[in-house]
Amino acid sequence: MGFDALKKEVSQAYVVLTHGVPAEHVGGNAKPVKVPEKYFHDCYGVVIFVEHELALVVGAAYGSGLIIKKINKGTPQESWSAPVPFTITGAKVGASAGYAKSEFILFLTTPEQMASFEKHAQLDLTASATGTADADAQFTDGMAGRMDVEIAAGGVGESLKKGVLFGNSSGAMISAAVGTSVLVRDHEKTERAYGKGATAEKILNGEVGLDVAYADPTMAAVYNQMVYKKD
Repeated sequence: MGFDALKKEVSQAYVVLTHGVPAEHVGGNAKPVKVPEKYFHDCYGVVIFVEHELALVVGAAYGSGLIIKKINKGTPQESWSAPVPFTITGAKVGASAGYAKSEFILFLTTPEQMASFEKHAQLDLTASATGTADADAQFTDGMAGRMDVEIAAGGVGESLKKGVLFGNSSGAMISAAVGTSVLVRDHEKTERAYGKGATAEKILNGEVGLDVAYADPTMAAVYNQMVYKKD
């Protein structure tokens, strides 16, 4: 099937980024949004996903998305990898009855976080605190809030420091302050998109998939929305 296997996730990423990138990167008529460009500049990787929540005392969450690595960070050859698809599931204790759809952009802030996903094909995420966007980026539209997220190596519990997550929710949901989600590589879609034997490590290090990813018009638009000023 080729790269079209990721059509849903790539189109979804484009929509999420349209809601959460600097206005000058999404067209002259775009409204200002809240995610500062510096996060794209400083990060080691970007995780873009949509999560749906259903709740009745204990909330269940499910969703899907893409993880993209910054290759050759800090060099003139710095660029984005091809995307790796994943699914995400989780629970929120104490949530009220309701439904919500949330868009998220998670910035991975250390090389260890990226390396862990490459090795284990999984990350465990725990929302630890809710805050606001930076003071120099207080706009009126776009991503609604910021959280610091504890990231642990998938399945082994090793803490990998915090990532920074921006989210925007819609729907009638009053959710709990504490929630945990597990992000796992979608093995089937990975192989359908890149071929049998394609691994997260090979894709995220630029060994597999770059040509087909950059040739796809929608994925090229996703990369364009993650433009930032290099050092």
